[in-house]
Amino acid sequence: AQKALCTAFFVRDTNASNKRLASIVKSYNWTKSPWANQARLCEDTAYGGTICYASTADTKLAIIAEGWSGWSYCGDSAAACTSDMCDACSGSNASATSCSFCCECLSGEPGIDAVIHNRGAASEAVCDLIWSVLETKKGKLDPSSAEYRKLENVWAMFDPQLLEASGGCKLSLDLSKHLPDDCYEAGSGMQKMCLDGQGMWKECEGCSTPTPAESMCPLAGSKFKVFRNSRQFENGELNNKETCEASTCYPESWAKSK
Repeated sequence: AQKALCTAFFVRDTNASNKRLASIVKSYNWTKSPWANQARLCEDTAYGGTICYASTADTKLAIIAEGWSGWSYCGDSAAACTSDMCDACSGSNASATSCSFCCECLSGEPGIDAVIHNRGAASEAVCDLIWSVLETKKGKLDPSSAEYRKLENVWAMFDPQLLEASGGCKLSLDLSKHLPDDCYEAGSGMQKMCLDGQGMWKECEGCSTPTPAESMCPLAGSKFKVFRNSRQFENGELNNKETCEASTCYPESWAKSK
């Protein structure tokens, strides 16, 4: 009977029925999820608890401000580029026209546009560029410095759920890397632990996890904002009389009688 009903729905005998079915299917479309907004970011959005996030447009501006100077392995490749080789790389002129690889070695916005053009996925490409920018930034710092420590193990990626489902870039923010310098062991960079009156290990005084701030974001001074996960989503449950009483009457799995 179910198969007959299904067949009757999809296989119509009259043109009017076919047109009605076609209009129903055509009218169906995807809409933004009600939870895809800044106020209710899901747990997977803030993997690790705290993130910095921004739109891809603001991320691009942050990378330009940080000083994009081409890929680290470019060498003198930028010198081989001529203007006509890179005209098709910019956002306003981007097309199927070839954008030479050497254009990715240009500094500033022209080089960034070339990377985005050649990747074929603008949103993901902008977020991926953060890796290169931060690695270049780390290479100019003393490995024992506080600034270097704050850039260790930072990851960046594109998240389509950010900013009301319009998407954006998110960066990890490890708050344990933002403690005062005297909270870390010399040489290892590991956080110090102190003993309390009962001989138990605890955080040393003045070394508690700090409150996240936008100034802590790896691309500080940009338009990145901070989000800290403070909620946990749990699926709803529907109980009937039997399932509701079960946990009360049999609280332990080994207890088989009241």
